[in-house]
Amino acid sequence: MYNLQSISTVTIITAATIIAVTSIDRNSVGIVCLKCLCESVSNCNASFGCDSNNICGPYQITEPFWIDGDKPLVESDDVENPGAFSRCTADPTCATRTVYNYMNKFKQDCNDDGDVDCLDIGHIHKYGLQKSACSHKLVDTFKDRICSCLRENEAPENVPIGCRHK
Repeated sequence: MYNLQSISTVTIITAATIIAVTSIDRNSVGIVCLKCLCESVSNCNASFGCDSNNICGPYQITEPFWIDGDKPLVESDDVENPGAFSRCTADPTCATRTVYNYMNKFKQDCNDDGDVDCLDIGHIHKYGLQKSACSHKLVDTFKDRICSCLRENEAPENVPIGCRHK
């Protein structure tokens, strides 16, 4: 269980990957949420390449998402090098940094419960930033995966209200 106030480096080890996130504080997207988002999207499959729509990596990130997430790079890469985007999304640490940056920049309270929680982050990840994104209902299987992961990995009081009923 994680109740983070400030941690300089945190590592989560899952069966599929190692996710490293730096500089997390309690007002940012948490490591448990990132882990659950990754598991909900692809089971954190680090070998997930890019599909025909150029949606890439374990978080299934698009290039505009990567750009909005401040274009993180794998070590020794350059943003000007062709393929920097796909190399980042294929690297669990770089892909996680992309999602972390993006969500901390654009997070919002989609369900108007007064708290930006992992379900809100799921909405933004699935539906983007358009004004109507929050009006979409999360697909039940996606929501169920996030909620199940949060209930398994988060302190009960930190599980979003929308996930406590199962």
